[in-house]
Amino acid sequence: ASLNGGSERQIIYALEVLGTVSARRLVEPVGQLLQHEATEVRRRALAVLQNQAGPLDLARVEELVDAEDMEESIEAFYCLYRHYNGDATPWLRAALAAEKRTWRKAAVGYIVEYGTAEERNLLDANYMRSLFDRSWQGSVTERLGAARILGRLHQPDLGDYLDELARE
Repeated sequence: ASLNGGSERQIIYALEVLGTVSARRLVEPVGQLLQHEATEVRRRALAVLQNQAGPLDLARVEELVDAEDMEESIEAFYCLYRHYNGDATPWLRAALAAEKRTWRKAAVGYIVEYGTAEERNLLDANYMRSLFDRSWQGSVTERLGAARILGRLHQPDLGDYLDELARE
């Protein structure tokens, strides 16, 4: 399988194979896939880049935090987190308080998918309600995404809110 040619499926397969490999020479060819038109290719490329120790186009990765696809946004955030120089905790706290709602959602998604127990403690029911209440009204897809994220937190105090999302 090839990264710079072939069908979308072939590229995705190649990225799956490279998912656990860490090699500096992968950064450039995989990084170029962040421009690919297919969301799944970009998401898988981000997953590969999370494991690399080379200079990334962090500006492009930051742009992908604002992606419409929540999974792509979370993977971009996690990639930035993994490549953060120093203690990323203050950066994560800043993202949770960011003006851009996409960054707050990506930070929460990161915590749900990859975060430590200490990071999960940063999320309480009031914070989660304020994050999801207004931003995900109206769209069934977005409400399902919110329910998926909230349900994976395993916080009993969010149960009522999950019921509200399901009813709407």
